[in-house]
Amino acid sequence: MSCVPTVLPCNSDSQMTGRRHPLCHLFFCDGENGENMMSRKGKLLNYLQKGNTVTAKQITGSFGLKNPHDAIFQLRNEGYCVYSNPAKLSDGTKTTKYRIGNPTRKMIATANAVLGSSAFTR
Repeated sequence: MSCVPTVLPCNSDSQMTGRRHPLCHLFFCDGENGENMMSRKGKLLNYLQKGNTVTAKQITGSFGLKNPHDAIFQLRNEGYCVYSNPAKLSDGTKTTKYRIGNPTRKMIATANAVLGSSAFTR
């Protein structure tokens, strides 16, 4: 199965479902039956970009990713600012919730100090 990032015009119709997608960047994979289907990591990314938070257990259960920490690591390596925040569940269990956010000025200054201007060029 091969996955490719696909950039679609915003609110364009998806060939996969015929529904409108609010995001421009989608990840599609060729399934075994030849149909395009959004990748698991792509679904996680879309979910996080909508402002939702998830735990590692939710990433495994809802998105079918066997190694949720690796999925977060990959998203960070792709340039997404994924925050990990300590949280308590309703039963008192301690966990970590992940969310996508904007980097602070201090984070940008640190990246510039460590990597120089190459951190902000493609």
